[in-house]
Amino acid sequence: MRNFPVKLGQELLKKSNACVEFASAGSVSEARDLLNELRFIRHLFAAELENEQRNIDLQEIDEECKTLIVSINRSLDILKNWLSSIRTSFSIDELLATPEGMEILLDVSLPLTWSWEEDLVLLSGDLPDQIANALISRGQKKSIFLKSGQSTEQIKYIAAPSDAYHSLSEWNTDYIGRSIYIASSPEEAPPKELVEEISQIIQDFRIAQNTRSHFARTWVSQQLQSLNFVIRSHSISALEPAIRGKHCIVVSPGPSLEKNIALLRNRDDGQLLIAVAQAAPALAKHSVEPDYIIVMDPINYSWVLDNTDCSKLKGVIIGDACHTSFFEKNFPHFFIFHNIRASFGVDEIIGSGMLLPGGSVSVGAALLCLIFEASHLTLVGQDLAISEGRYYGGYDEGTDIPQRSMISVPGYYGTQVKTKPDYASFIREFERLALLYSTKTRLTNSTEGGAFIDGFEHTPLAAALRMPSKRGTSFTPKPIAEGEISLRSKTLFKALQAERDILSDTYKNASECLKLINKVDSLGNPKTKVLQRKEKQLSLLTDKSPTLQVFCQLEVSSTLRQIKNTRSFQDNKQLSVKLYTSLMQASNRLRREISTQLESIKKSF
Repeated sequence: MRNFPVKLGQELLKKSNACVEFASAGSVSEARDLLNELRFIRHLFAAELENEQRNIDLQEIDEECKTLIVSINRSLDILKNWLSSIRTSFSIDELLATPEGMEILLDVSLPLTWSWEEDLVLLSGDLPDQIANALISRGQKKSIFLKSGQSTEQIKYIAAPSDAYHSLSEWNTDYIGRSIYIASSPEEAPPKELVEEISQIIQDFRIAQNTRSHFARTWVSQQLQSLNFVIRSHSISALEPAIRGKHCIVVSPGPSLEKNIALLRNRDDGQLLIAVAQAAPALAKHSVEPDYIIVMDPINYSWVLDNTDCSKLKGVIIGDACHTSFFEKNFPHFFIFHNIRASFGVDEIIGSGMLLPGGSVSVGAALLCLIFEASHLTLVGQDLAISEGRYYGGYDEGTDIPQRSMISVPGYYGTQVKTKPDYASFIREFERLALLYSTKTRLTNSTEGGAFIDGFEHTPLAAALRMPSKRGTSFTPKPIAEGEISLRSKTLFKALQAERDILSDTYKNASECLKLINKVDSLGNPKTKVLQRKEKQLSLLTDKSPTLQVFCQLEVSSTLRQIKNTRSFQDNKQLSVKLYTSLMQASNRLRREISTQLESIKKSF
């Protein structure tokens, strides 16, 4: 087998054989240290095979590698039997009675393949706090303890499964790989709902990360191109008086929308209709005029508004990284929120704004209504499931649906319905919003089809429209004066110049790192310390530029993860070259795009 990780395999065999010797001699402490090293080496071994997209098949490898694998497995079998014998020699109470016993409990509970940085330990039952400290001393970075306590960077204490989302979000959960559960007794094993919650959260974060990574460069480029429009727009915070106390109806383009869309024509004056842009064709077809359109994506699908008289609406709620074609529509007012944390000084000219989630525009619209304290939130057309063979209504009826990727979820009418994994994550996002806001805002799902959303009342739209709601105050934003636009332009110009300077320094520093590392041929090379200083400077520069972080997050995060998982100097060197090159290319491209926008914005002075 080509590119088989022979060196890692040889190191694995050496460590496992040494561990067996210590275990056979009864030297538990020495065996433990080697066992912890062994776990991480096996993780690296597995990661290497995964990167090469290979599974070990003894029929495909040469005799030398085959002998190596057989020898490794023999040693590992001995260690597994040794650990099993230790476990059966003590009761759980005996192990928990002493510090050494707790160490032994970890020895026998942790898998023989483990990443101390990426993998997750869940602790439950009447376990002493010392066991969490024992995990930290071994290098464990992520543990969750199902009990009350003071959380730290490495240990999160949670009182209930619903707290898991917040705790996990404080970590970079995109790379949580394995999860294990350690309990004080079989009866105290983690609740099934907690295990499911954590698994779902990890999946949701991975979906969100994939979305961010996929659109990262497009978002940044579109954000730059939209700046001339943003300086003439309102902050999303200006919408608060329009939403506070109102019954807000968020309309999405699900297939069930056709069932009740006509009812929206006769909504009460105290009911505010916010429509996802993709729902506009269906609304126009039934002569329903929304109050606001909301747009979040950086791609151009502005044609969905071709049959909507945008000038008659109250405005558009739009991300600062949305496609400029939406800004060119004849809306009377534009209300800006952030798609990403790369603002180019936008915060300085329109206020801090608000970051709405990029996964689902409907979730973003709902969150906006809840933050600004709507009295009542109703969802319409929010199927989040397959209905009549479709998951989009109106404009995209011919979409093919890959059945093999479908999963089952509870449906609106009590039966099971099929949906996509990303839609399932959006369901859970709505459910988390319900946990946070249901005591302040009445929540109704009036989709009349599709998926069930826990925490929402499931009520026909006709009934929801009859529900009493407080009337909010009338709202009309003041026009932005030309003098204010000129001032904003100058502020933005200055911020862009500062960003360009940081990118120039980043390019120069990354270039110097690249030259240095090509001259470093060993860890003892005198230039190593110089390179380390330059790398520190480079890290400080990238920290100053959230724009650059977003723009090349996919390449950088992937490369940094690989660097953490390598033990070879040459592999580390190769990956470092890749990292410097990515930063040089990204900073150079962004410099050019910023320079173009500087010339354009200067005309607004």
